[in-house]
Amino acid sequence: IGGPNPNNQIYSLDWSPDGNFITAVGILTNNRFLLFSFNPSAPSNAQLLPINTPFTDGELFSVDWSPDQKYIAIGGLNINGVFGQALTVFYIENNAGVIQLTPIESIIIPLLN
Repeated sequence: IGGPNPNNQIYSLDWSPDGNFITAVGILTNNRFLLFSFNPSAPSNAQLLPINTPFTDGELFSVDWSPDQKYIAIGGLNINGVFGQALTVFYIENNAGVIQLTPIESIIIPLLN
């Protein structure tokens, strides 16, 4: 994932409800959010899918799919221009082979002292 780099760290993984996709978030070389297509009957053929807006800043700590597979919630710090500790919900769709993530809502969560 992003090549051999001792600084790459994955903090959270989540399966899509239909079992055909895996999401990963963390600190990675070129992106903070990865989406793989996955076929359980041919697991060695998992493929990294292109995303319209790579997450190149911030720290992503958690990811979760909605039960209807239309949304992904991501928790972290300073996510793509939303500064502070935030939970951001994205609408997800496949547009001609490129995954489109459209931010729907960001909730800033105050840091506790």
